Amino acid sequence: MNLDAHVVVRRPGFDINVEIQGQAGDTVALLGPNGAGKTTCLRAVAGLQPIDAGRVLFGGIAVEDPSQHIRVPASLRDVGLVFQDHLLFPHLSARDNVAFGLRSRGTRKQQARATATAWLQRVGIGDLADRKPRNLSGGQAQRVAIARALVTNPSLLLLDEPLAALDAGAKMTLRSELRRHLEAFPGVAVLVTHDALDALMLADTLVVLDEGVVVQRGTPEQVSAHPRSDHVARLVGLNLVRGTANGTVVTTGSGVDVVSATDSSGDVFASFRPSAVALDTHRPTGSQRNAWRTRITELAPYGDVVRLHLEGELDLVADVTPQAITSLALDIGDPVWAVVKATEISVYPA
Repeated sequence: MNLDAHVVVRRPGFDINVEIQGQAGDTVALLGPNGAGKTTCLRAVAGLQPIDAGRVLFGGIAVEDPSQHIRVPASLRDVGLVFQDHLLFPHLSARDNVAFGLRSRGTRKQQARATATAWLQRVGIGDLADRKPRNLSGGQAQRVAIARALVTNPSLLLLDEPLAALDAGAKMTLRSELRRHLEAFPGVAVLVTHDALDALMLADTLVVLDEGVVVQRGTPEQVSAHPRSDHVARLVGLNLVRGTANGTVVTTGSGVDVVSATDSSGDVFASFRPSAVALDTHRPTGSQRNAWRTRITELAPYGDVVRLHLEGELDLVADVTPQAITSLALDIGDPVWAVVKATEISVYPA
């Protein structure tokens, strides 16, 4: 089954106008900041949020089309749902939570419970089948929710921030397990997340939203290599500058020049990694280098390096070694020159 949805929802502040497509076996991630409209789109596809215009097609058949007065109730759409906060029935065991969907479709109790047990084993918590949700950890409860969504073999799987409520250890483990289930899932999966790592690891296609519209669409490789908004650049860990190119020089709207090793013209983006940014307390000399006056506004450990947020001629993120911080005696509020080699800068059309 394929998904072809054009979701238009009018709401205070801005209208949501988003197209989502996926073929059988695809995982599509809706990525963007809080309030961008991601969850509204997911709820519209599920039938939990009416759309004001557009249409939602499952396998070429309309399940919602306001212009034709078509709206199939959520309970009749062949959809599995996984929410951030599980939404398990507190009075039912893990087994009976998973069996609920089968029972509501007429499966006999014994068969439904046996199938539910098999799914709990499949997600790695078969020994917890008799526990109530209050006796499960966050990661365990989310495994129950995933099993409950998959047990009915839905054509469409919708996941709304399924890892957001977990601690770092549980998130890492469950992300790997979820990837395995999504790779084996024969239908279309749509994942809502604001976590770039979830999107990059789990999705085949990224649809980046901001204020209700699509600002970028492509494979994880395409989006991470050439981000087209500051938000996406931050998510994938890149610095991004927009300006007008004339040869190897890109001039920003504020008049700051960024020099690359690539000839370009017109409206472009220039991006570079935080690790490409070197710092100096004095303006450096040398050819094919960029140097901008900045001031340190944030400074914190980031893995094996120290991540600094810089504000000034350009607002940047830099990753430098602890030794560099010590040797330069840098601290928050200090003025520094941010230096980037021209060969480290990627330029592409905006």
